[in-house]
Amino acid sequence: MLPFRIVDRIKFLVERQLVKGAGFQLLVVAAFIALISLVGGLLVVPLGESFDDVGSAIWWAFLRLTDPGYLGDDVGSWQRIVSTLLTVSGYVVFMGTLVAILTRWLIAKMADLERGLTPVTLKNHIVVLGWTSQTLPLLSELLSSSGRMRRFLEKHDTQKLNLVVLSEEASAEQVHELRSEPGIRRRARQIILRSGSAIQPDALHRVACLDAAAVIVPSATQGVGSLVTSDVETVKALLSIAAQARQYQSSLPYVVAEIQDVRKLPVIERAYPGEVEVVAGDASISSLIVQNIIHPGLSEVYNELLTGSEGNSIYVRGGESIAGLSLAELASARPNVIVLACCARLAKAGMSGYWRPRRRGLRRMTGSS
Repeated sequence: MLPFRIVDRIKFLVERQLVKGAGFQLLVVAAFIALISLVGGLLVVPLGESFDDVGSAIWWAFLRLTDPGYLGDDVGSWQRIVSTLLTVSGYVVFMGTLVAILTRWLIAKMADLERGLTPVTLKNHIVVLGWTSQTLPLLSELLSSSGRMRRFLEKHDTQKLNLVVLSEEASAEQVHELRSEPGIRRRARQIILRSGSAIQPDALHRVACLDAAAVIVPSATQGVGSLVTSDVETVKALLSIAAQARQYQSSLPYVVAEIQDVRKLPVIERAYPGEVEVVAGDASISSLIVQNIIHPGLSEVYNELLTGSEGNSIYVRGGESIAGLSLAELASARPNVIVLACCARLAKAGMSGYWRPRRRGLRRMTGSS
């Protein structure tokens, strides 16, 4: 084995200190400044008539190293040569290196802030776990649902809607997309981006998931040939939220999760013991497409009912029990509403309105706006 040279050992030691961060880099620069001041002071010590002791000579060298304005006060050829070398070294070591270290440190801190690594200090906000193709329309719909969203905020004793989005890597491009979205634009300041994964406890703490009024888990997009499906990622996210709630002995937030395989519904309910609503994404879209083939024009009804910013809407109301009433009896009792049925057999029929139950209990009574 070849022996190491002294110079190689010194280079390696300096390198290991420089990679530790700005603080250690400043210590290395300070050591170089002290070394240069010491050498410069020792070079002018023989000029005994100018300096009382070695300390005065080192202080003289340090002043020339840090401030070139002292250069004109020197007398004698040797003293001027040494002070000139010290001044040039000061420009390189003291000013150049110091400014470079501080600039890089500031840029790194700004980059960390832009990545969204600081935990939010919010309560009763809405968290979206994941940046997917559905995130922008989802945020736009949340911001446009003013009336119902106001009642939702009043229910949770808050006045302002705050949205926190957890993305794998928050970036300035995503902020630009938010500001360019027609339904968001100027209201993008209500949306906070944070970096991280939904299965990481630190990331869930970063978005204050346990303090949220509602958590939305959209279905993640997986690449072709991926061994992990989007439903597996959804289950893992719900397990992470439940585990964090057990760790901090906190209550579980209300969750709305999207899955692609309806058969995973029992798994979702077992993975998350809290209140959860499950939406079958692809299955629901497929059913809507088929029903539009069977019933032309049905898409206009969907657009009216499911768009919060304009058109008619569905409102869920609580009140007296209507179990046991038929649709005809309910329609006669409420002549100013449009009666919609919600029962298992009607849902299996593909939301068709041609089947009329004789005596079935209704789970919900809804009316148009």
